[in-house]
Amino acid sequence: MIITACIYNYHYESKYFSVKIKGGLVFFYMQQSTIKKFGRYLYKGRFISFEYDEAKKKIVEGKTAHPVINIIKIIKNRQYRQEVYYDLSNIQKGIKNLINELDNLMFLDFELSMHDFDMPADFTAEIIQAGIVICNKDFNILEYIRMSVKPSVFKLSKRTKKFLSIDFESVNQWDNYESFYHVFKGLIAKYSPNIIVWGRNDILSLKDSYELNQVPSLANETNFINLLQLIKNYYNVKNDIGLFRAYERFTGQTRSAQSHDALEDATVTLNVFRTFKNLINNGDYKKISFDNPKTETKEK
Repeated sequence: MIITACIYNYHYESKYFSVKIKGGLVFFYMQQSTIKKFGRYLYKGRFISFEYDEAKKKIVEGKTAHPVINIIKIIKNRQYRQEVYYDLSNIQKGIKNLINELDNLMFLDFELSMHDFDMPADFTAEIIQAGIVICNKDFNILEYIRMSVKPSVFKLSKRTKKFLSIDFESVNQWDNYESFYHVFKGLIAKYSPNIIVWGRNDILSLKDSYELNQVPSLANETNFINLLQLIKNYYNVKNDIGLFRAYERFTGQTRSAQSHDALEDATVTLNVFRTFKNLINNGDYKKISFDNPKTETKEK
């Protein structure tokens, strides 16, 4: 249920606030993550618009309180103007404009090496599989690329081989990192794409790979967009969402168990992005809910 009211009182340490409804006080409590994000804006006399769960309640300092699900807007009315401290609709408009302005798109995903217990203390995960799908803004596919990449610095662990079902003999046929680097650099030069990833892990892994392999960084030539963070901001979701869970919520389709294939994950990221873009442009975004999201391995 959504309500807009003036804050009557706010209790920071106990994580709850009250508003007056029909002459009586009604109490609402918040999770720590909500307090961390919005607590500095919550003061007596400010107006707040928020969604809460009418069916749930608990006792806080002797008062019956309902849980806050989402904060939508926080404002303060002054004599000649209105101060806006938070407005979800403005954030949503900005994300919609950003997505609609993007031209060529690269959907990128990596699978990484994992350490065994006998690995050195300075072990760093390396890119061992890259999945790349490139399309234009109308989602016409320009390139599909899957590359298996030999680790350059640390040996490929038994744990990695087991987790990714890697054939021991096939590793000798993999490309070296320099081949991947030149392919990736060439695609950037050819298409000037906006690079869409799910979470920050792949961005950080690419940065680490430049340093491990002592090659020039391509950071100034790449424009990364974290689709996970965009969706979290758009729907005001506090917890991370798994990629395959997002796919199911956006498409209504259930996928089989994740195979840990980089090209498959890049393709799923494309499908989530395309459906998300269509929903927000058609005004259907409210049909999607991410209540109690499940965080999956590697933010997928």
